Amino acid sequence: MNLPFPVRLFLAALASLALASALWVLLYATDRAFEVWEGLRSLPLLVQLSYAAVILALTGGFTWLVWRLLRPRKPSPARPLPLPLDDAALEVRIAEAERRGANIGEARAELAVLSERRTGEQIFIALYGESSSGKSSLIQALLPGCEAVIDARRGTTQTLTRYAWNRPDGTPILLTDLPGLNVTEGGDESAWREEAVRAHVVIYLTDGDLTRDQYLELQHLARFQKPVILALNKIDHYIRDQREALRIRLASRVASLGDIDIVAISAGGMRPVVKVRADGREELASAAVPIEIDALVKSLDRILRRGATAINASRDSAVWRLAADKLDRADVVRREAHAQEIIDDYTRKAVLGAVVAISPGTDLLVQGYLGTGLVRALCQAYDVSPRELDVSRFLKLASDQVRKTLPLVLTVAGNVCKAFPGVGTLAGGLLHAVGYGIIFESLGRAIAATLREHGALIVSPALRAFEDKITDDLEARARRLAALAQERKS
Repeated sequence: MNLPFPVRLFLAALASLALASALWVLLYATDRAFEVWEGLRSLPLLVQLSYAAVILALTGGFTWLVWRLLRPRKPSPARPLPLPLDDAALEVRIAEAERRGANIGEARAELAVLSERRTGEQIFIALYGESSSGKSSLIQALLPGCEAVIDARRGTTQTLTRYAWNRPDGTPILLTDLPGLNVTEGGDESAWREEAVRAHVVIYLTDGDLTRDQYLELQHLARFQKPVILALNKIDHYIRDQREALRIRLASRVASLGDIDIVAISAGGMRPVVKVRADGREELASAAVPIEIDALVKSLDRILRRGATAINASRDSAVWRLAADKLDRADVVRREAHAQEIIDDYTRKAVLGAVVAISPGTDLLVQGYLGTGLVRALCQAYDVSPRELDVSRFLKLASDQVRKTLPLVLTVAGNVCKAFPGVGTLAGGLLHAVGYGIIFESLGRAIAATLREHGALIVSPALRAFEDKITDDLEARARRLAALAQERKS
């Protein structure tokens, strides 16, 4: 060790002392054990066995207790939401959501679309991918003679365009050309993603390794257990070894995503080339790219050979889950709106309580009562049953935090109140009403955010959120609450 000699000497002495102590304890315990053993030898066998049983029981109990205390805790698995298995189960969930006051329109619309598509025998295929990945060229290769505008500078597909044709066995196919994922102006990307979920099969087109956004899109489709063909387009840009290396790379990245088949294709189209004239001058021209889509056609055939029953069941399951997701989102919107109503209601009560306080200290009693009511009302809105100890502890710590920020809040409130005739000259009263309003509004937002994120009233995150929100947009909130306080006063 690179330590000074006195330090090493001290460590050596400490180690020697520890060794001597351990030896002394061992010898003492051994001596006492032999004494006990000698005493037990003269006793009947039944007493000896009983004594040994007590020792084993105590040792085993202590070992179990230590193991329970020190073993790593497994996180409690989140309770999964019940997934709809059929139309009837989803109708039950829709009825429950409607009873709670959620907007069920989008979920019912999904069932209506599903019912309409069930009446026909068409197979829906979604062509998905980023702008300029070659989707329009692929459509022309699959369906010669169709009209699709191709622009080498960027993709041109910004609306849902459908192309119908029949397979050799007579199966009607409807191919939906979805807008490019990286199109920024116009359109609704969520609507395009939902259309991909409604399809029987998704052809996902890429022209290189997957970007983070592309991987997330595939991960989203995998959540709905969609049959996906990942088509690596523009393979004419790569030599054979590069193609194989890229295919292996793609396979490793999507291996955990389920039913994804990887094919390498060339959708054709035009590419810029440089021509050299006889006189040595160079000019930019376009050359046709050979079409190689046999691997894609074979992959699509393998999926369709599973039979209409299997692929329809897969499609139905995905749409049910999509509808369930929309129900969940609608329920979240309903719950957040209800929580905001509670926050606004208690904020108004806090303002009114400060305005009508009849004696010093009365407002504090009112605010304490309202604080407890606010916490309980928000917990009830989020279906959380908090412990009384947690509620009391949170309110106590929040009160301590309020004392630190109250001067800032009152300063801002005082500056704002100067804009209201007759208010700025009053000490307390309306000024404190604005302060209490800001505090309660911030407290409610912090509790709601904690319940939404954690599903429980956890004190530490709630306090951090309260600290952040109490100074958020402080002046604008003070103006709004000052107007409310003046209205209540008059």
